[in-house]
Amino acid sequence: GGTGRVPAVVTTRLPGAVHLPGSPQEGWLRILAEVAVAIAAVPAGRFPWTYDPWIAVEPQVPDGGSALWDRALEVVSRARPAGPVVLLHRDHHPMNLLFGGGRLTGVVDWVNACVGPAAVDVAHCRLNLAGMYGPEVADRFRDLWCGLTRLRYDPVWDVVTLVGMLPIRPYAPWAAAGLAVGASEMRPRLERVLATALDALGA
Repeated sequence: GGTGRVPAVVTTRLPGAVHLPGSPQEGWLRILAEVAVAIAAVPAGRFPWTYDPWIAVEPQVPDGGSALWDRALEVVSRARPAGPVVLLHRDHHPMNLLFGGGRLTGVVDWVNACVGPAAVDVAHCRLNLAGMYGPEVADRFRDLWCGLTRLRYDPVWDVVTLVGMLPIRPYAPWAAAGLAVGASEMRPRLERVLATALDALGA
């Protein structure tokens, strides 16, 4: 406020723009995985905010398919897995990455940054990819992250994160960036991921 004479938060303007491919290729998915790895590698120090799942007191589960969602709610009612505490973006997904000249130029929207298990960022990005493109693309992103870190991804994070994303609805900026996804496409994609995770957990 001292310079501009009005209350303000000064930030750096980053070059580049959001890039949502119609059909994601390996290189683009690898960049998403590398960003998750790079963020987790930044020393968090005494970061004041800690991860907490975005789960409503009464999640708005979709109509129909109640047995599937009942299983999911049972899983999230139990303890979540622990892991080494790292820096998290907490909203890691393709809309928060900027590209220019065929390369990554920046990562934006850090308002939810906190510390917690690395899988939190992986799950959030992965489920965005599942809703946007389908489970196969989400699985490839996960596998790339696992290959880079040599870590195992616990499918419980798919369940916790997906319940935290309820209600299921397309993210409006996707369409503005050129990717049109309807709720009728998004729900079955995410429920396939959920069913696979629940089966893997024996839940």
